[in-house]
Amino acid sequence: MLWDYIDELERTNPGSSIHVKLTENEIANKPYIFQRIYICFAACKEGFNPGCRKIVGVDGYWLKSPMYGTQLLAAVGLDANNNIFPIAYAIVEKETHDTWSWFLNYLSVDLEIGDHGGWTFMSDKQKGLLEAFNDVLPFVSHRFCVRYLYGNFRRAIFSGFSLRNALLAAAKATTVKFFHDRMSDLLNLDADAVSWLNTNHQVNGLDLTSIQMLSVISC
Repeated sequence: MLWDYIDELERTNPGSSIHVKLTENEIANKPYIFQRIYICFAACKEGFNPGCRKIVGVDGYWLKSPMYGTQLLAAVGLDANNNIFPIAYAIVEKETHDTWSWFLNYLSVDLEIGDHGGWTFMSDKQKGLLEAFNDVLPFVSHRFCVRYLYGNFRRAIFSGFSLRNALLAAAKATTVKFFHDRMSDLLNLDADAVSWLNTNHQVNGLDLTSIQMLSVISC
């Protein structure tokens, strides 16, 4: 059934990228076992490259089922109206350095990223993802979702509307100077909060921009 599905995708969406990985069956003379599949529709490739900014969000989700413990990896962009634009997705056995590297390798080809800069990827620091970026796309800028960042920030006892608003203001900064001004506001509210960011999210000196987000992403 899987091969029939792939044939139909290729028939109805010519130019799509579809990659499947199988594993050998431990039982002799039995068919190979499905392991992973990557899909990027031709329309998504053709729409993203000329019409969207070089900003890509990646995330992983559990596919909860009694039979399958797999995960869905997805990459999305932002169109001209700041709406979510789907790019590619994959079903893999679990979220690891290997599966993310496998996904990013195909994604970089479909988006024609090459070895040049100008690309920004946003994530929630999924398992193995940062290591995969270092191996596959070491030259891209990497940003963390401010919702994920604030969730950890709050769990580290830095709660309250004042700290939340100060962090979001820094995340929405559009210039380095404005960002540092907002981080100074956060420092005045709670020096320990800034220290926690320095320790846990590598926010030091000019590298403070490593937690900087686009306002559309932080909403």
